[in-house]
Amino acid sequence: MSEIQECGWGKAVIRNFANKVREVSGFDPKETVDFKDIVEIFGGTVSEDKDVFFGDTIDVRGKLDFTIKLHPLATTERQRFTLAHELGHYFLHSKQGAVPLKAFRLGTSMAEQEANYFAAELLMPEDMFKADFRSLPETLNQDEKISRMAQMYHVSFTAANVRLSSLSLI
Repeated sequence: MSEIQECGWGKAVIRNFANKVREVSGFDPKETVDFKDIVEIFGGTVSEDKDVFFGDTIDVRGKLDFTIKLHPLATTERQRFTLAHELGHYFLHSKQGAVPLKAFRLGTSMAEQEANYFAAELLMPEDMFKADFRSLPETLNQDEKISRMAQMYHVSFTAANVRLSSLSLI
């Protein structure tokens, strides 16, 4: 299986793309929605596979025709980030199905970093996330602030922590 080719777009372009996906889908990051419904809007299906040990996978067969496999024991928050990450591959690397691809979510290649950035922006939009973080009570310690942000955006503690760090908020 060949490695996914990076799209080569800068963060601003990827951010705009994630914002457009959020707008088209009507997805509100602070609402509790089944993220599988967002995948279906773009023609994808989600299946659970207990044999997915080395990361979740995406299989893009064409436009509006892709499947994302998840491990059934992953938390809802973890699945949400994974689905957003794999949507990143669909939009950024398969060019919305124009380039068929099959991939495992492994490694630290530039394509993986692009998909992670897309997912972070889709689930925790920079401007909204910064404003919400800055509105937290000053009396909270760092872990409490991270936990609040994770709960507010329905992501894992780790995802919120990485996002806060990447935005230089902690």
